[in-house]
Amino acid sequence: MKKIFTIIITFFVLVVSWAQEYTPMLEPGKIWNMKHIPDYGSPDLFFNLEVMDTVVINGIEYQRIVATCGNEAYLREDIEEKKVYCPYEDGEWALYDFTLEVGDLVWGGDSPQEIVAIGYGDFYGMENLRYYELANGDKLIEGIGYEHYGIGDAYIYDENDICYSDYGISVLIGMNQPLMHTDDREVGNIDLSPNPVKDILNITYHQNANIQKITVCDFLGNTLLVEDDHFAQLDLSDMP
Repeated sequence: MKKIFTIIITFFVLVVSWAQEYTPMLEPGKIWNMKHIPDYGSPDLFFNLEVMDTVVINGIEYQRIVATCGNEAYLREDIEEKKVYCPYEDGEWALYDFTLEVGDLVWGGDSPQEIVAIGYGDFYGMENLRYYELANGDKLIEGIGYEHYGIGDAYIYDENDICYSDYGISVLIGMNQPLMHTDDREVGNIDLSPNPVKDILNITYHQNANIQKITVCDFLGNTLLVEDDHFAQLDLSDMP
């Protein structure tokens, strides 16, 4: 499967930051890139968690979270309440609650953890995300889940699970955000098409756009291509 590339065009841009009211977590198409690191010498296991379609459980509609190593989980997000729920017995349980304050407890991994600070930060290409800093050093982040293992309830930690390989830890290594638009995108005086792109990216720009270079990066921020001469088209067909 081809990757879809992030196109960064270098020219003068004013970037404005703001504090958001709430950052949704369960957007359809959002993907958590995970790595399981075994304790006993087995190869690292890479898998993704993706928000898919909806299912009804106990009369309540949940988002289906699919792990590419075989698991499924079911979560429901209430934007107004700022909470994420999961099915529990005949009802449901608030898995994440983003209305808490410093001193409150949240479930962090295998034990309750106290919230020691609340802040805003940039994570995996998303800006100004509100997060809880926990007593164990981890962060619980709006829109993401836990800094180190993402949405942990979407995969299981025991030795009988497909996502599991020996004892070890699973860590979040990247995020793929869903595309907001699938039509052509205009950035200032520059038009990019098609978006998303698999092969040839067409670039139309006005002379006053003052392009200096074009950088193609993957989702983890690794530079794949730098073009500082020809700006009309980019051939991405040879990239994996």
